Formats: sequence, structure tokens, C-alpha cells
Amino acid sequence: MASFLLQYVDSSYLESDRPVVIDIISMKSTSDTTATVCYRKTTPIKDFSDTLEFRKRDGKWLAHAPIIKNNAAAQ
Repeated sequence: MASFLLQYVDSSYLESDRPVVIDIISMKSTSDTTATVCYRKTTPIKDFSDTLEFRKRDGKWLAHAPIIKNNAAAQ
């Protein structure tokens, strides 16, 4: 699958070897153990913004990925 998708990527982007840049736009603490972070990710191919939830576990802030249930797209 990766080799199939690679044919759609401009090789000049790959050859430029530019690193991915992630900028934190905002952070909002929703409780003592939960926070939401909005960020912008810039890659050689595209830029996009997204939101990620963090939860504090054992003194460490960890990214939280909720489990998707009953979703045909996730199967």
C-alpha cells in the first residue's frame, strides 16, 4: 500500500528532507488531569491544524486516544 501511495508524492519533497514542524497554538487545562492542545503541523507535503487531548497519569502528561466503538470505519 505504501509503495502505491508513494507514486502520488512529488519526489522533490522527499529529496528536500525537510523536517516536520509542530507549533503549539493554544493549551487549555480542563481539569487537574486533563488538558486540550491545539497545534499546527507543517510537513513538506501539507499543513494542517488539529486538537489533541492529554491526560495526566502517574505524574506524566500523555496523549489520549479514545477507543472508537461500534464504528464500521474503524474495523
